[in-house]
Amino acid sequence: MNRERKEKRAKSKGAEAPSPALRALVLLCSFLFALFSGTASALTPDRDEPVHINARVVDINQKTGAVVYHGAVAIRQGRMRIDADRVEVRTRANKPQTARITGNPAVLRRDDDSFSARVIDYDFIQKSFSAAADANRRVHAVIQPRPKPPRDGHRNP
Repeated sequence: MNRERKEKRAKSKGAEAPSPALRALVLLCSFLFALFSGTASALTPDRDEPVHINARVVDINQKTGAVVYHGAVAIRQGRMRIDADRVEVRTRANKPQTARITGNPAVLRRDDDSFSARVIDYDFIQKSFSAAADANRRVHAVIQPRPKPPRDGHRNP
């Protein structure tokens, strides 16, 4: 690895991701957990929480718009968690384009709900989501039933 790349990598380890990439991660968290929360409004409190990202290494390339976190990646926002080996966010013109989460498996959690797969892709333009496993595993989701809304103003026990 050349000296310039080593210096850039060392500087980026403690640096925050550019705001488009951070926005992309927040949007990704919100979308993925909306899948098993039932309503997007249930995510509002978490959306207002800060995003905490931990990884062994982060590579930020502002020229290409790529931000790659790798090595025991842990992303937290409120009750939402993503644990993966690698998270890559691509931006163009300061707007998120795609995100790829990979792991063995990559795991998304919110409360008791979880979703795991080898590869999870999200396209911010198409607002489409896909997940894939490998030959030995399947995509797995656990979605807990939501409490029924109170009837006649009475609270559920």
